[in-house]
Amino acid sequence: MSDSRGVIDGFTLGGNKVSFGDDPDVRGRLGLRVGTSVQAWAGTTMEPFVIGSLWGNLSDDNKATLVSTGTSFTLKDDLRDVWGDVSASMNLVPTPLSSPRSTSPSARISDGIGGKAGMNCLASTVTA
Repeated sequence: MSDSRGVIDGFTLGGNKVSFGDDPDVRGRLGLRVGTSVQAWAGTTMEPFVIGSLWGNLSDDNKATLVSTGTSFTLKDDLRDVWGDVSASMNLVPTPLSSPRSTSPSARISDGIGGKAGMNCLASTVTA
């Protein structure tokens, strides 16, 4: 569960006025992670896993109102109510335990399918 709130002050300039709705942004997530741990080679453990999540937007759309020369415009976003995330990742953990290295391709499913990939490397020094 995630809840974020922002307060944005409205303003007036030259007869134009903007006011923002200070609505909360509440999201919920239900997910499952499945993986294993195996020795990849001497001194390194490999931890591959897959994560599937279903996200839900639990709050209203955000909006702002602009009044210009007496004409009022309401601007709002149309947030997705439900979307899914699927990702696969693999940690490579040197033993004795130090900082893991990981790769993480993922995909987001809502109107279509989007994706991204990345690699995290945390350097550490082990002294005896």
